[in-house]
Amino acid sequence: MSRLLLLTGLALLLGGGAARRLLAAGEVNPVRLRWLLLGWALLFLGAGLSVYQPLRELGLLAPADVLDYLTGVGAGRAALLLLLCATLFLLVEVWHWPALMLVGLGGWALWGLAGIGHGGIHGGTVRGLHALHAGAMSIWVGGLAALLRWPAPSRRAAAQRFSPIAAGCVALLTLTGLGMGLNHIPTLDALRQSEYGQTLLLKLLAFAGVLAAAGWVRRSLMRDWALLRTSEESARMYSASPNPAFSSPRSARKNSLGIQTIFRSRMTQEKLAALWPELLLLALVLLLTARLGGLPLVHGV
Repeated sequence: MSRLLLLTGLALLLGGGAARRLLAAGEVNPVRLRWLLLGWALLFLGAGLSVYQPLRELGLLAPADVLDYLTGVGAGRAALLLLLCATLFLLVEVWHWPALMLVGLGGWALWGLAGIGHGGIHGGTVRGLHALHAGAMSIWVGGLAALLRWPAPSRRAAAQRFSPIAAGCVALLTLTGLGMGLNHIPTLDALRQSEYGQTLLLKLLAFAGVLAAAGWVRRSLMRDWALLRTSEESARMYSASPNPAFSSPRSARKNSLGIQTIFRSRMTQEKLAALWPELLLLALVLLLTARLGGLPLVHGV
């Protein structure tokens, strides 16, 4: 549960912050600060549980024991780093400070998160892979959730800005996932027979479903954008027509707006619904990732 809270909180805080900075482009921003605040709260709850659970099993719940864990144990220091950077990340976004500060704080928050799970018991390279994996997933989930709330008139531009970002997230998830898989699972037999390996296979299947859904949505959006461009060209033809009914600027503008409204309405109704399967499959990937973080590694490290 703590791992799921951490990943969900990270998607809302870091993913929401990235969407606010990368997709809005000066427009009215539909990603409200309450998204980031909710993510921050979930991170605190998840980090608190990650500290409480091992201490409860050991019967060490005195304030001095908690302080010793937070300052003397790697997982405790990682949780403390995560919460500190998450808090500063939220404050920087509230105060509209430079985006470079968000990048730095987000990176350190991811480093802290990676130190709580399996990444914390390996060297810096594997921990870095865990951090990059979580960051790519957070930005993808946060950006997709933001598109679902984007106003229809500017959704096309926001989706076009998000498309290369999502592609980069997919590439990073694939590379880091491959690196972690090779480190955590020594043989194909272990992949098939261990609970960790079976859960990983389910995650890969869900990830393939996400890619299929994303490809379908992208093709559908490209088709609608082509129709919208056709409608704009038709409107310009109407405005240049010798027919008096279409020759006045007011009439041409009316026809242009009417045609574009039809297609934008269609995009609003159909494409908004089309994004839901992708987001739900991503939520399943997030759930399986959290599950993997709580399973023992195959090689017993």
